[in-house]
Amino acid sequence: MSASAKKRLDPITLLYGIGASIVLVGAMFKFVGWAFANELFIIGLSVEAVIFFISAFEIKKDEKEYNWEQVFPQLEDGSQLGSDQQASVTILEDAIRSFSKRLEAMESDLDQFRNSVGSSGSSFDQLSGLVKKQSDLIEELNEKLNTLNDRFGKLK
Repeated sequence: MSASAKKRLDPITLLYGIGASIVLVGAMFKFVGWAFANELFIIGLSVEAVIFFISAFEIKKDEKEYNWEQVFPQLEDGSQLGSDQQASVTILEDAIRSFSKRLEAMESDLDQFRNSVGSSGSSFDQLSGLVKKQSDLIEELNEKLNTLNDRFGKLK
């Protein structure tokens, strides 16, 4: 791609950006409660709808296909690899196998952790039930102490 093609401004992309920015400003106006929020939404969404309609008919140029096999002949047939390249491939395959084994071990550890957390959840539920019972008993004791206090107050 030439330098001039990279720097060319695409009008459809420009309109996408303008429409999206108007919608976002309209949303900000709506959240803050400022005037013209509805109008900005209508304008922004209308611009976006028109752009989507136009982009449906946009014709794309096919990108050029490169024949990488001419630059790298080993891409055609892996048997043309040299001994150094074959050794590199073997090392890479071993590294991938080792990585896969470690991932499997990590998955197993994660499953064990998940199971222990699940059993901890049921223990927390039991503990929560006991705490609730204690709270109810303390509340009942507090009511009885208040009643007893009232009776002692009447004796004076």
